[in-house]
Parts: sequence; C-alpha cells; structure tokens
Amino acid sequence: MMLDAHPEVAIPPETHFILQLKQIWDESPQRRDEVTNALIGHQRWADFDLDGKEFRARLGPAGASSLTDILRAFYSAYAEHRGKSRWGDKTPRYVLAMPTIAELLPEAHFIHVIRDGRDVALSVRPLWFGPVTIEDTAIWWKERIEVGQQDGAGLQYLEVKYESLVENVRPELERVCRFLGLEFAEEMLNSHTGAGARLSEEKDLLKQGITAQRRREIHARVQVRPDSGRVGRWRTEMTPNERQQFEELAGDTLERLGYPID
Repeated sequence: MMLDAHPEVAIPPETHFILQLKQIWDESPQRRDEVTNALIGHQRWADFDLDGKEFRARLGPAGASSLTDILRAFYSAYAEHRGKSRWGDKTPRYVLAMPTIAELLPEAHFIHVIRDGRDVALSVRPLWFGPVTIEDTAIWWKERIEVGQQDGAGLQYLEVKYESLVENVRPELERVCRFLGLEFAEEMLNSHTGAGARLSEEKDLLKQGITAQRRREIHARVQVRPDSGRVGRWRTEMTPNERQQFEELAGDTLERLGYPID
C-alpha cells in the first residue's frame, strides 16, 4: 500500500499466476492463446478490473511473442488503468521464485520484507492458508527467509526489516525509493487513507469458498497508520512452550537476523 500510494507506482492485488503461466508456456511456446486464456480465466483476474477483450487486443492479432511480453502487457495495462507509469507485485509466495521471475522480467527489483518469525506465527495463526502448528510455521518462515536471501544475492534485491519500517517509516521508504530509482513522495506516508478503496478491488475467491469480505478483513490494518506497538507481540501472546518450539527449529535464523532470544 505504501508503494502503491506513490503517484508513479501501481501494485495490484496478489496475482499468483506467474508460475502457472510459465508452466503452460514451457510445455509449448506455441500455446500463446492457452497462456492468455489461463491468465484471463484465473480466479484472481476479477481483482484487476481489466477487460479481457481489451487485453487480447493489446497483445495484437498474432498474440505475444513471449511470456515476458504477456506479463509486461498485463502489468502495464493495470498501471495505466490506475493512471500510473510503473508497476509491481506483492505476491508473498514469489519469494520462492525470484530467479524465475528475474529471468522473465530482467528489470525486476525485489524487496524482501523480513519480520521476527514469532510475530509472523501469531499473524498467520488465524488465516485459512499457510502453516497450522508452531513447528510448521517455524520451518515455513525459516525456509522463506533463507531461500529469499540466497536467491536475492544474485539479483536486484533489498531487505527491509518490518520492525524498522513501522518504527522509522519515512527513512525506510526513502531507502526503498532510492533502490527503485523513485523520488520519495509524501503520499506514501498516508497510504492508509486510500487503503480501503484499494482493498475493495478484491473479489470472492469462488474456487476456495473465500468471500471478498474475508479477504479484506485480513488486510484491515493497512487502513491505519503503522503501529510499532505490534512489534514483539510474541513476548506476551506466545506461551513459553510455543516460544521454545519455534526457537528450537528457527532460533539460529532469528539470531542471525538480530532478533533477541530470551
């Protein structure tokens, strides 16, 4: 939401389709229509408020010559629809596919937001997706941190600590803008004021039985200013046994990242 509030940048709701489209394309580069159909038929297409016929026309009568062309056509169409000139993506699972995305979109810059895994465990606990147990969450978090850092080493990659972002909003956003070659925009500090309207783009996920309202509820906190009081929730909201379970499996990663272990 902070980046999307920049007057030049549009960030759509999570896409989740890049790897699926790549699989179809790799099976046969001649299947351009099938790739386009899969994109327009994806269950999240409705989130983007784009017209399928207009998008096909954008690709031209012969279709795109590469998957890169299709992806750039999608993101640029979304950005133009929002009156912006640049675009991004916020799909969290793409942290496990950064080299693939960089191959498809060499211009891509990756921002890896890292948060204390114990607070992450509390955050994902009530969600319908992701790990269920503390042990599973520790392994899940550790893998995403380590894969992201390892793969990011060879890419245009920036790490941002969640804790620093919510406690030092402006300096961190200025650092992000420098990385992206953007001028810092004051609007980014007030992203919460337009967040409700942006969340309203999210539609029902019929295949999963998830309502748009439920999707918006899990992102409700983007509609208020960043709250540094939510840093270190694990100290009071985790049981001693839960903390021990998490730290036994991911304590080395916590310590390496500078997070305290009591």
